[in-house]
Amino acid sequence: MKTPKAPQWISVKDRLPEQNLNVLAWIKCGTSQYIFIETASGDPNTCSGWKHYNKDQVTHWMPLPEPPEEK
Repeated sequence: MKTPKAPQWISVKDRLPEQNLNVLAWIKCGTSQYIFIETASGDPNTCSGWKHYNKDQVTHWMPLPEPPEEK
């Protein structure tokens, strides 16, 4: 069985996720760094770019992994 490639972090400078998509977000707040599930608002020019954090706090994001298979 082939192992799937792990998702890679995407810089918000390169692109943002689709609107209302839940993603893993890398958040930098002062000297602290966190990973949260966050929702992209989709338009960084008219709002913060994210549902719970301002656009300057989220530096990277990646798609959520697929849920585990139920057996």
